[in-house]
Amino acid sequence: MINGQYKTTLATSIKPTDLASFAKDFGSNTNQSKGLFPYEAFESMLKNKTMSDEDYLIYLNDAKNYATRWDYLQHYNELDIQIMTQPLDNIINWFYQYNVDMLSFMSLAANANAIKYAIAYKDFDLNVNYPQQSKKSTPFILSQSYWNSKVIGYNIQDKQKHRKTNNNVTINDYEYYKDLFEHSNCVICGDKFIMDNKPTLDRNDNRLPHIKSNCQPSCLYCNRYKSDNYEKVTRLFIQLRRYCNINRLPQTIVNDEIYQLIRRNITGGLSNVMHRYNRANIDTIK
Repeated sequence: MINGQYKTTLATSIKPTDLASFAKDFGSNTNQSKGLFPYEAFESMLKNKTMSDEDYLIYLNDAKNYATRWDYLQHYNELDIQIMTQPLDNIINWFYQYNVDMLSFMSLAANANAIKYAIAYKDFDLNVNYPQQSKKSTPFILSQSYWNSKVIGYNIQDKQKHRKTNNNVTINDYEYYKDLFEHSNCVICGDKFIMDNKPTLDRNDNRLPHIKSNCQPSCLYCNRYKSDNYEKVTRLFIQLRRYCNINRLPQTIVNDEIYQLIRRNITGGLSNVMHRYNRANIDTIK
């Protein structure tokens, strides 16, 4: 039997049509009838139509396989469902090629929107680095003073969180990290370290302090953005944002200043409502 959820979703996922047209458009040429009796057979008194002798003989032979008319009616009702099975499977498979589940959306427009985004992001690969626009900046070379300040900061950070600092990275690890930052990339975004994109140490396990075995090189932006989140989730969001920038895809506005700037320049339609202020005892209905 067809899942009731899919039947309900189907009604909002295609344009309104009759059963015969639906079976023809989305099914096959051999699946256009739901049994012996067309709708006209049940409306013969209204349309002055009767069953032909040939059809009646087919019905008699068919009825021999069923003990009662109730059994035959059940068989006919199953045929009524079967006519929708193949077309529905075809539609489900058509949406599935875009990784769109019909049950997740409630309208044809929502399904179309999901397919639009599926096509826009079809070339996105999490394992590919999508660098930002090239910046004219010199390669980063770790200085002793910069490293000293980072070590002091890591110790303060761990002490504030009551983590042991006995085995933390020290000032004496300068040469090791100078070489590491020079020959490695950010573990999250994959960018090289430059003066405009300086490195920091990101902890694999945020429950542990800044010990050498728990630290990995990361640029400052990625380290802050990751915070206590999973590394792969952080990388996904960062690479998606970069992919959108490269391909000029729309993104959610998160900067309130930009949002207010765009909102002030909206005109027409509902803009009158958006720009209206309702202050108690000051603004009146005009």
